[in-house]
Amino acid sequence: MKQRRIPNKTMAAVFHAVMLCSFLAPLAFAGSFEPFLGVYLKEFDDELRKQLDCKGEGILIEEIIKNTGADKSDLQSKDIM
Repeated sequence: MKQRRIPNKTMAAVFHAVMLCSFLAPLAFAGSFEPFLGVYLKEFDDELRKQLDCKGEGILIEEIIKNTGADKSDLQSKDIM
């Protein structure tokens, strides 16, 4: 399984987009709204670290949901954030 580290500038952009949606959503929408990136994530445990041969910390992107912000971004399935 090929691993790909996401550049810090991409992570910063994703983080800022989520935070911006979180703070501006109540102002922009009268109804209920929750920011949605469009990924299924899995936390690292010892078994997953061993399978991926990864020594660091992070979260694995298991799947990208089609037609979401993540699908339109540089993120890919099996990326480690």
